[in-house]
Amino acid sequence: MRYTDRERLATDGTLGPLNFDTAPDGFRVAVASLIHEGSRLTPVARQFGFRMADLATQHFGRQFVSGGAVSLTLGHWIEHGGCTLPQLLDLIEIIAEEGPKRWSFDSGTTFHTVLPDAEGRLEAMFVRFRLGYRIHDGQVRRVGSEVLDEAVLAPALAATSRPGWESVNAPLRDALRHQRGGPAERAAAITDAHAALEAAMKAMGLKGDRLDSLAKSFRNSSLVPSQLASVPEGLDVLDKLLKRSSAVRDSMSDAHGKPPAAAEIPDAIVDLMIYWTAAFIGYLAAT
Repeated sequence: MRYTDRERLATDGTLGPLNFDTAPDGFRVAVASLIHEGSRLTPVARQFGFRMADLATQHFGRQFVSGGAVSLTLGHWIEHGGCTLPQLLDLIEIIAEEGPKRWSFDSGTTFHTVLPDAEGRLEAMFVRFRLGYRIHDGQVRRVGSEVLDEAVLAPALAATSRPGWESVNAPLRDALRHQRGGPAERAAAITDAHAALEAAMKAMGLKGDRLDSLAKSFRNSSLVPSQLASVPEGLDVLDKLLKRSSAVRDSMSDAHGKPPAAAEIPDAIVDLMIYWTAAFIGYLAAT
């Protein structure tokens, strides 16, 4: 993360909203430049260029010229030739797969990797240009889940838009913004999800200043589903989920500050916290 991104994150708390539908021009230029970098100068790089041209031709069913102009040909298609976002994401997976491979020349006695850090650099491009996708183990995936966004988040956001629920709506939206903001914002996403969960329970009239006391108030309230009220094991699950949310917040969020060398938070943990929070908020609102 460079100066301008660090400054914006420090000032605004986020790098900005994500785009899921179109690849920004700057992102297209950056991907084309990465292909060009891997395809120039050395004999091994030229092999990488030939391979990229062949794979792109076979995958997309259109001819890409091999040789010294291959990177420019692919680059022109990415930047100006009508390459769609799904096609671009396919090509990114091909780059991530081929870039780290060891290529040989001089009768196979010398090996060289043209883009050893291809996946990390592509991931940084997604974050930098605010495109709502990430790449891991060679596969591109959309940030979050379209199904869960529609089935879980949308009802929660609609419910928290009602008068008197402003204290719930704001941190929930902040959590979503941070969820989609990349590794640097994952701790803040957990903090905000936790704040939204506490605020929702308080909005329902539950008593307590922390989640553990609010969970106890919930357990003893009429908000407990009648199907679970007579089943201690089922009620224990809800109680433990609420308390586990607090434990995750204490260990992974930025609420109490995180040391510089803290381990990176898996995005799956962030997704779990946000969707669980949204589902519980939706339940509370429905009661």
